[in-house]
Amino acid sequence: MKFLDRLKKEACPYVDLSESESELYHGAGWAIAHTDEGQISSLTYLNEFEYQNEEEEAEAAVKAALGHGEAYFGMCSSYQFCEPVLICLDNPTVAARIMRLSVEELD
Repeated sequence: MKFLDRLKKEACPYVDLSESESELYHGAGWAIAHTDEGQISSLTYLNEFEYQNEEEEAEAAVKAALGHGEAYFGMCSSYQFCEPVLICLDNPTVAARIMRLSVEELD
């Protein structure tokens, strides 16, 4: 089974986190989900990047996602992974969005 086979298409497409995936959940926020055999194996939250090193950490996170094989960018919220977008070389706007959001200051 692939990760997106679990996608529920409501107003906002999302995947409910399984019991094991919920242990990776650290609250709401933009994140990169690395998946293996349809399950999230790790979550990298953009808001956990070190202050003033966000750009370098975001670049490393994108490279790790591309090297992983199957990784998605989306929003973690309420034990769900919302609006998942595959991180791939065919869609460079996803990497650009990750870079922008990692350095964006929240008010």
